[in-house]
Amino acid sequence: MLKNISIRTKLFLTVLALAVPALILVGVLSYLGGKTAVERTTHEHLTSVRAGKANQIEGVLRSDSKSGEDLCKKRDDYRRDDGLRRGASGDG
Repeated sequence: MLKNISIRTKLFLTVLALAVPALILVGVLSYLGGKTAVERTTHEHLTSVRAGKANQIEGVLRSDSKSGEDLCKKRDDYRRDDGLRRGASGDG
């Protein structure tokens, strides 16, 4: 069967038989390497975003806590001042 095929065709088929599996191997290895790199980069980016959001939330909570403390202080000051006024006017 191969006796009737030209040397040029035989060489082409031999090169093809050697090149295709090598190209498939290189493609698979490149894909796996790229996939790993993208996953690593994505994980690092998401970790960075999560840390930034955590800092923002903590800042808001600290700000809200400070605002709450200020409101309580103002309420206490108001009650104290109101009590002083009532005591001074004799309504108390």
